[in-house]
Amino acid sequence: MGRGIIQAENTVFAVGFLFGTIGAAGNAGDTFTDDVPFAQLQEISFKDGLSMKELMGSTQLTAISVGASERKLSGDAKVATIRARYFNMLRGGEDPEYDIGDDATTFIAGINDEPTPFNLHLMSPDDGSDMEIKIYNCLSPELNLAFKLRDYLIPDFSWMAYGDPITGTLYKIIVPGDQTSN
Repeated sequence: MGRGIIQAENTVFAVGFLFGTIGAAGNAGDTFTDDVPFAQLQEISFKDGLSMKELMGSTQLTAISVGASERKLSGDAKVATIRARYFNMLRGGEDPEYDIGDDATTFIAGINDEPTPFNLHLMSPDDGSDMEIKIYNCLSPELNLAFKLRDYLIPDFSWMAYGDPITGTLYKIIVPGDQTSN
């Protein structure tokens, strides 16, 4: 486990691949088609946040009861490859069309297009031997294309996961070996 030059056991040297599966709502099985590769993955973040509600008592300064009121799974990713298919996955719209004469692919987003839910699959390294993360039923609220003078275009997007409504699975983290004890 781990691919660093000097690395401790049970660590992950962050290299890997991110894939998306279009139209993945209601598919929390372990079969991911990985049909939209986000090649040249630069960064990805994964945040599982809980909002807590506290019930305060009259005789102590700390809460007498605490409960989770909301859970949000979200993240951001930066990729250094431009693909019309992932614009389609993230924003909805028409399927990209290739024009042989112009040798160009066009993605069109309409004013009333709704995004399509998708699954995300992160593997580190490319075979997932260090770690895999499967995230279910995502939508992307934001896609950013920042053009800079004399620099690479690194598109980034955010995502929020809503989980598979059939199985109730929000995400899975898969690591090798028996890690149920120390």
